[in-house]
Amino acid sequence: MNKFASDDEKKNWAHILFVEHPDLFLPELEALKNQTTPEVDGLCKIFEEFQIFKKSRILDLSCGIGRHAIELAARGYQVVGYDPSNFFIDKAKNLVKSELDSHPIMVRADLMLLLACLIPLVIQP
Repeated sequence: MNKFASDDEKKNWAHILFVEHPDLFLPELEALKNQTTPEVDGLCKIFEEFQIFKKSRILDLSCGIGRHAIELAARGYQVVGYDPSNFFIDKAKNLVKSELDSHPIMVRADLMLLLACLIPLVIQP
């Protein structure tokens, strides 16, 4: 990285797009809604193959507007949706309120903090 780079140049493109200007990507996410059911069908087949049954806990990283998290929760999984964008998390929470009785938990957090919390859960002696 150039030591003379501006603060904006030091940020990665994903942070700039998804956190600072999420409204630019929102139409793309909304256009994918009709693909949610077949995508989650595929995820459920993978879960079955690996014996991850309903009521299992699922972490949806970079959940965006919650398409997969909401559909998985509707199918009986316990879902936490994570996204670094407050904008997308707010959209996901609004969709949850309108579509589900049982809600996935939607969380906005720094990814490094999230990973630091998860590593002790994954790496066990």
